[in-house]
Amino acid sequence: MPYQAVLVPVKAPVTVGWVMMAFPLDSRLASEMLSLSTLNLTLLSREGAREPWSVGLTSLTQDRATSLAGGLWGAPAHRMAAIDKYGEEFGVRLKWLSQGEAGSGGGAVVALLSLSVDEALRLPADLQLALLGITLLGFVAVGLGSVYAASRVTLPIQSLAGAAERLGTGDFVTPIGGTKRSDEIGDLAKSFERMRMDVAQKQEQVQQLAYGDSLTGLPNRVQFRQAVLTIWVFGEAARHSRTLHDLGLDLTISVNLSARDLLDADLPQKFEMLLAEHEVPARAFCFEITESAITDELQRALVTLDRLSAAGFKLSIDDFGTGYSSLAYLKRLPVDELKIDQSFVRNSKTDASDALIVRSTIDLAHNLGLTVVAEGVETAQVWDLLRELRCDQAQGYHMGRPMPASELADWSERWLGRQHQLRLEAAMRPH
Repeated sequence: MPYQAVLVPVKAPVTVGWVMMAFPLDSRLASEMLSLSTLNLTLLSREGAREPWSVGLTSLTQDRATSLAGGLWGAPAHRMAAIDKYGEEFGVRLKWLSQGEAGSGGGAVVALLSLSVDEALRLPADLQLALLGITLLGFVAVGLGSVYAASRVTLPIQSLAGAAERLGTGDFVTPIGGTKRSDEIGDLAKSFERMRMDVAQKQEQVQQLAYGDSLTGLPNRVQFRQAVLTIWVFGEAARHSRTLHDLGLDLTISVNLSARDLLDADLPQKFEMLLAEHEVPARAFCFEITESAITDELQRALVTLDRLSAAGFKLSIDDFGTGYSSLAYLKRLPVDELKIDQSFVRNSKTDASDALIVRSTIDLAHNLGLTVVAEGVETAQVWDLLRELRCDQAQGYHMGRPMPASELADWSERWLGRQHQLRLEAAMRPH
């Protein structure tokens, strides 16, 4: 192990002696120097000029230090020299600490400072990780920017496509979204909104000309007569419902509503006033509407239908299957019942196609949670078929023809008695 010695004379006042102190030069010194300067320190020594160098202290691995010691010959002192060892280039600088006396064969000590050129040129690991992180963040930022830019375009276009579909179905009440944008999509949305407002205005003008007097501003005779008739019919239905309830018959009375009725925004309120007058519940009535009554003014009709449904009235689609787009509107209406048109029911016992349509309609309605009424039941055979197909209710001459309200209670008692007798006879027949 090498030592650093300090020799101090002792004078009194002439030199009377010497004091020498020695400090070991261990690996801790080399490690501290490496941490401060990233330079490797190696101390080499030899006994004579022809003796090989031996490693006394180094911060390198032993094989690297020995390899460098073998390439010192000819290396200039106090200057940096390049040495290639084992495929690796080192920058080396020598510092002679003791060269020995010439011709005396004295020992020599040299300090060797070295730095691996390859390691100096190699990117540090933390810098590599930083560059990798920056690259990944760049990709994420570009991806998020692309998604944001795409959403700024695709979502408004989808909104406009939905608005165009609503306009195509006759909805001119719902405003077009996106009109506050300042780009091309905003201009397109503004154009859609202007078109919607113009069509709605023209439609309202046509409605006023068709059903109002342009001079007085009052409803014309056709509209007035129709509105009065509807209110009168419902008032009579409410009165008879009260009478039947007092007789112990809790029946649901169906009332037809026209397309013009559904455009009357005050209709639900008028019906509720009549309910209060006759003290009957809304559930005792079912309003029948045809598909044509809905398609004329879909959005305004939906507003009225929603209010009637919320008030507790049942809603039924009359003559289902005869319209060209019944299924398209069915999912949008707050209905409780479907009435199969008599053109399919009347011959369903003998016509396989009609029977298939009736069966499919019943299954469809039940899957949607709706009840089914079959119109045009005129024979017992059709009645039995509908019972097999699990049809909920039926309407037709087989059960009874139109009759005054005063005869309904007696007819109901006879019909129920007859059905009870038929069930007893069926149960007594041998199977």
